[in-house]
Amino acid sequence: MTKPQIQISDDGSTAFLSGAQAIVSLPEIGAKESKFYWEPENVTSKDWAYWGPTDTRPQDILEAVGKNVVASSGLEWLTNAFYGGGLVTYRKEVIEGKELFHREDFTEFENFKEDNFFDETMEQLITDATFFGVKVPEFYLGQGKYSNKIVKVNALDASFTRWGKMLPARRSITKLYYSAQFPNAKTHQIDSSPVFDITKPFANKKFVHRSRYVGPGRLYYPKRAWHSIIDSGWIDISNNIPGVKQSLLKNAMSIKYHIRIPKSYWQDKFKNWDKLTPEDQKKMRQEEMQKMNDFLTGKENVMKTFFSHFAVDKRTGKEVPGWEIIKIDNKIPDGTLTIDMAEANAMILFALNIDPTLKGAGLPNNKTSAGSGSDKREAKEIFVSNLGLQRRRFFDWLYFLRKFNEWPREMEFGIKDTILTTLDKNPTGTEKTLSE
Repeated sequence: MTKPQIQISDDGSTAFLSGAQAIVSLPEIGAKESKFYWEPENVTSKDWAYWGPTDTRPQDILEAVGKNVVASSGLEWLTNAFYGGGLVTYRKEVIEGKELFHREDFTEFENFKEDNFFDETMEQLITDATFFGVKVPEFYLGQGKYSNKIVKVNALDASFTRWGKMLPARRSITKLYYSAQFPNAKTHQIDSSPVFDITKPFANKKFVHRSRYVGPGRLYYPKRAWHSIIDSGWIDISNNIPGVKQSLLKNAMSIKYHIRIPKSYWQDKFKNWDKLTPEDQKKMRQEEMQKMNDFLTGKENVMKTFFSHFAVDKRTGKEVPGWEIIKIDNKIPDGTLTIDMAEANAMILFALNIDPTLKGAGLPNNKTSAGSGSDKREAKEIFVSNLGLQRRRFFDWLYFLRKFNEWPREMEFGIKDTILTTLDKNPTGTEKTLSE
């Protein structure tokens, strides 16, 4: 009797059992990641990858934002809106196809928060994610029976961090470098932490967690959409306008009147004028001009009527030139650079994905577009509804913490948001909602 034939594919992934008329799949356990190659970025002798061409990208962002009223306040608004009413835990269940969320405090997580400066950590991580698209939580394992548990979390300032270089054909980064002196840090001024390695989870007592996806076409550092206002120059336009206005105000003349006095006036008024010494003539001019200055200035002279005489040449019948008071219109044109500033500010808000109505700002050259209460309420609801992916990706370090410490799998993380309503729906004008 002929034995059933067994045919195995060349790569060993599948087999055919002719006798049983069956196909067997043989998946490789722990398959290797797909390889990819690239031209190294910013080739330098440093152990870390440059953040920007000169390794000053985060510092450049902070400097540009720090000078800009709209960008700095807008980023603060985004940070506060992202945090909402704070981080909460809940339990989720599906009944008859409907998702139900049950607010619940989990003892393990509540104890962890009490042992750490958790609100400060959250603020730092959200701020860094808002500014740079990078957040760097650093975890510490405990001792003794807690040697395999994370007992502490610390948020590293993202602007002071640099990722170690990838090796060719590998996606992983194994080290983070940290120094407040970047990009000019000396060797002794640099600390480092290993990046968590899932193949050796307990090898390091201290490590950082890194989000692997940093955006299309990028290897190390993300580029937030709003960074376009820096790269395109819009933030520079906005930052330059105050200086231009200051220059206009500083250099604008404060002279209001030009008073023209004919030379013959002094001989006509003072018959002995030509016999006076230059010092006496100067003194008499000053006294006469002081009288005119007192007449034109002071709150008691507002709306005062001025009378004067003029002479007529007996031969020609024409008016003889006399005193002439000419008002100088030296004011800065109304609205100088206002449209330019409004346009630049609108671009900044658009890049930040903030509806101008939420900041009480109108569109350029439109004085009626600041938005009504309904506009603001709807804009806020749209904004919160678009935070889902950002918040879920932000929570990756929390779900990593949950898994590492073997906390209840049904524990979910969310943000408590305040939604504005109309008074006919809720007497307080607000209601609370839970956002994933």
